[in-house]
Amino acid sequence: MLKARPTKAKVDPQTKLHKHKYGSAIAEELIAGVQSLIDDMKSGKGITVREVSINMAVPEFSPDDIRAVRESLGLSQTLFAEFLGASASAIRAWERGAKIPTPMARRFLDSIRADPEYWLAKMRATMTTKLKLMAARPARQHAD
Repeated sequence: MLKARPTKAKVDPQTKLHKHKYGSAIAEELIAGVQSLIDDMKSGKGITVREVSINMAVPEFSPDDIRAVRESLGLSQTLFAEFLGASASAIRAWERGAKIPTPMARRFLDSIRADPEYWLAKMRATMTTKLKLMAARPARQHAD
């Protein structure tokens, strides 16, 4: 457990450079922060996060971009809609440019565009599961 707190850097009289107890100003800052956290935890003081920000711009997608993402998975508009959790009419509207996907949908589209092989594997696993479920269902019997 860390006990020592960093002190102000001392100036080396020969080089006129600052000497840091822990090697660098960054190391001293990190150690001071960790020590402060340890002290707060020991005292029973609550630890909260008051503000968190993520600098993650929502990507833009043209109708052609959306079509290219769908085609990278080899899906029809209907299957792509089912995969995304959207309606087929929404996919058609996006690909015509009549509507813009929501920010959440654009982040999902961006994830698919970045790694289509990953999403193809996910989709194949889902399709296999559906086929197994269909095979496990008893056949419908028709009345004669």
